[in-house]
Amino acid sequence: MKDTTRGTTVALTINYLSGAPQADLLADGRVVSRGGTLTIVDVTARTADGAQTVAKAQVTYKLDLARDRRLANKAG
Repeated sequence: MKDTTRGTTVALTINYLSGAPQADLLADGRVVSRGGTLTIVDVTARTADGAQTVAKAQVTYKLDLARDRRLANKAG
């Protein structure tokens, strides 16, 4: 198993803008800010054809970058 950065969700806010039709939805995430340990991501969920936005969210993660450094030091 490949080691990956672990994180903890610090905050999650979801605004539901409309009901989702019985159809596939697509969500796109974009990193807004990446600091020393905190990363903030904006997420938008739309219908698959992009015609309707059904929800917007903002997520804040605290990343365990110290663990990444420990693993890199072990490997190298």
